[in-house]
Amino acid sequence: MLPVIGHVGITDSTGTVFDFAGPFHIGRGNLAFGAPTRYLQYHIEKNEETEWDSNIEISNQIFGSRMHNLITCNCHHHVLYAINGKELGFIDVLKIALKMFFFGTFIDKLSVILLHSCFDMSKVKEISDLSNDCGRFSPANL
Repeated sequence: MLPVIGHVGITDSTGTVFDFAGPFHIGRGNLAFGAPTRYLQYHIEKNEETEWDSNIEISNQIFGSRMHNLITCNCHHHVLYAINGKELGFIDVLKIALKMFFFGTFIDKLSVILLHSCFDMSKVKEISDLSNDCGRFSPANL
């Protein structure tokens, strides 16, 4: 699994997160695949908040009426449309993935470990619960 390929969302000026979570669906308040592990901070001036929020709403309306496709119409396209206010090509999608990979700030140290070990942060409790069952799979029990 490549950590550079992942799910992205965008927040409005109040901090509410939106993501193109699947066909004809825009998630609000939570990301589709668990808590974020890293972020890019875009600095907008107070007088730009209305435009920022409007661009996100327009992107939500457009992508909320589209079929999701992993290559040509995905969460990266949704975020980039909101940022730039226009349709973007593959190279721009690649740029956001690489920018997130090289310049994104991790939420915490656990996020680094989970991202690079391909765990979904929402599964951490389930994984720790399963570790209690590991004894029954030891070589002595085979």
